[in-house]
Amino acid sequence: MKSTLLISLFISFQISLNYSFDYRLEYEIKDIDSDSIQLVNYYVNSKNNDYFADIRKNMKSGYKFYFRDQDKLTGQAIINGNYKNPGTVILHDSLTSTFSNMYDFKAKNYKIEKLKDTLINSKRFARVIFKLINPKKAKRKKIGSHIYIIDTTKVMKPLLTDPTILNIWRLNKNIPYGLIVEKQVYSSKGELTWTEKLKEVNPVNFNLLIK
Repeated sequence: MKSTLLISLFISFQISLNYSFDYRLEYEIKDIDSDSIQLVNYYVNSKNNDYFADIRKNMKSGYKFYFRDQDKLTGQAIINGNYKNPGTVILHDSLTSTFSNMYDFKAKNYKIEKLKDTLINSKRFARVIFKLINPKKAKRKKIGSHIYIIDTTKVMKPLLTDPTILNIWRLNKNIPYGLIVEKQVYSSKGELTWTEKLKEVNPVNFNLLIK
């Protein structure tokens, strides 16, 4: 009986996953085409950008919680309580599903280039652009680009929620560490279609347990 209990405990320990977050980043996301705006709270680990969570207000039922480990799984749930600093959230594995980036192979076709620094309220920020290596192919397939504006005075790995963008960064490793204060998405014609602007930065002590 004891051996069975020990084996059960060992298996339970093995399949439990624990993720920690030390910052809440609130962004204002604007879709230029539809002129829609929403606020999203991202939860990140400043030393590990392989995973992230976000919480968005969801009417009367609570808050819509989403989590993604970029190499393993995603999870969704409706949670209640203080979304600004949730403490510990326990997510049953039945609410998760395996995640794999079907476009992982495309990362090698892109590059990251450093642009000139920009000034915002008299403060200097770094800028980088993610774009297709072959400009003729980008024009033919109508593929745009992403620009990130980064506060390099903050020591953290960049939050890259798009799995393909993350894999491009993993291959190139030439985007500076720091806090992304703005993300801009441009069409193949150079038109701005999407922005994400940082509104708040707050330290948190947030843990997610999946079991």
